[in-house]
Amino acid sequence: PRPLPVAVAPGSRSSPSDILGRWDGMIDVRVWGEEDYLPESDGRGPIGRGPCDAGDPKNKQKDDAREQYNPDDCLWRHRKRQRYFVKRCMSDFRARNMTWVLLVDVDEYVAFNGVEGDDPDAPLDVAPGGVPTLADWRERKYSTTDEGGNPAIDVYVEGTLSGLPREGRRGKHNGDAERTNRLKISGADYFRGPNGVAYGNVVEDGVAGAEFFLRDDHAWRTATHMSSAPPGVVTIRNSRVANGTMSGNAYHNTVFNGSTSMLDFADGDVVRFRTNWREAPVEI
Repeated sequence: PRPLPVAVAPGSRSSPSDILGRWDGMIDVRVWGEEDYLPESDGRGPIGRGPCDAGDPKNKQKDDAREQYNPDDCLWRHRKRQRYFVKRCMSDFRARNMTWVLLVDVDEYVAFNGVEGDDPDAPLDVAPGGVPTLADWRERKYSTTDEGGNPAIDVYVEGTLSGLPREGRRGKHNGDAERTNRLKISGADYFRGPNGVAYGNVVEDGVAGAEFFLRDDHAWRTATHMSSAPPGVVTIRNSRVANGTMSGNAYHNTVFNGSTSMLDFADGDVVRFRTNWREAPVEI
């Protein structure tokens, strides 16, 4: 049977046992209490256990000491519990030679989706053959009037070309800036259709007739390692996170002519900026 470790929050008013019991024999359910995965303390000090009353003043961070570790703070307790539970799950599955692990919260689930003939078109991951890609694209809209004098909107897209042959095409090359003319697009397409201005769609220039694939820039950056920072972005090394602040040292922080420092940081300068991370991740 498939294994399913479950951590019940100490403040829960009910138990999942009745529901979990229905899967007996099909799923190997292991319900863990805090004592099964949460240590009494770590490098930052004691770890609070049990239910936490957020209305109790002692369980809140003081405004003037927001970044100080308080083991009784309810948010700290929640994050510690979640972090150490994930660590324990990964260690337990690794000990049982299990390589596929799915970590979900109580409001998340996975459903298997079969491929059917009447499925709607899904956004494309890559451009169709012969269609250039627009990367880092932006939509531009301009108010106008149609032939009948009624208010209308012209939609344009601009971005950076990629996916062209090495020698280029029609005088255009990869890396060139591109701005379409008014797109050939209907109101219905714009809001809902597969030809709308959205990641994974192909749009058509309403004047020149050229087509462009709109790359999913967020997914691409997540999946693609950058060998160097984009222009204007500071690179830092020796980075570290403590009390919600990331710090490090500026590195190779110059424009391409090697003479001018960017963003008032010279090589070696200490760079600090606030994050929403309250501490570094737990190592497995």
